[in-house]
Amino acid sequence: MDAPLTPRLISPSVAPPAGVSGRRVEKQFSGNRFSNFHRGPQPSSILVPKQGWPLYQAGMNLLGEIQDLDAGLRYISFADFAKAPDSGVIECIPKLTQALLVPGETVRGRRKGISIDDHLFPLMFPRGGPLRARFDYVLSGLSISPHLEDQIEEIAS
Repeated sequence: MDAPLTPRLISPSVAPPAGVSGRRVEKQFSGNRFSNFHRGPQPSSILVPKQGWPLYQAGMNLLGEIQDLDAGLRYISFADFAKAPDSGVIECIPKLTQALLVPGETVRGRRKGISIDDHLFPLMFPRGGPLRARFDYVLSGLSISPHLEDQIEEIAS
């Protein structure tokens, strides 16, 4: 799921509750080469009232709806990845994931005003993209349907 998630809903209020700090993943990927100063890919924080917090609330609401449909489906934390669960809901953090798959200079070298997503997508995902081999490596032998490949080509163009 492309939304900030936590194991349990923090608070249903319209703004982050006082005393709540950013999640560990947000703290780990907010400084040094990941910071805005270094043109890095840090994830949005749930503490950002007009961006991160509404995404968090929407993600947690969707997680609750999914769990209502399948009570066995659970939130999978980053720490649980090593156990390779059969099913569950994870937070994918696409911008950060893409940025970690390419050399740091590729992320930092994007033109000013160009988002990481807009810069990396045409490099990584279309057939013949200069960094497609990195994406294929992550797929570990899985393949993309021809229809989805065509859609990727269209978006990348």
